[in-house]
Amino acid sequence: MNTLSINNNNPKEIIKQVNKFRLDNKNNWYQLQITCNNYTHKVKAFGTWLQICRTYKDEKLLYNNPSCMDITPTQFKQHIKSILI
Repeated sequence: MNTLSINNNNPKEIIKQVNKFRLDNKNNWYQLQITCNNYTHKVKAFGTWLQICRTYKDEKLLYNNPSCMDITPTQFKQHIKSILI
């Protein structure tokens, strides 16, 4: 499973990188580890479906915010944006 690690505080740039990675991994499971504004987001995804979307602060799990299965690319980007804010 391919993994993308990002350490960036610019949500627009993060969304751009994540969407490109999603497109590069069509029909495959992939993982994301995003560090943004002192939070770490760990994601397991397939296409636009974020099956697991956990947010951590200081290595403590705060919440899991998965998405629905068949969301559009626009909804996918909005979901990523929502976890980063």
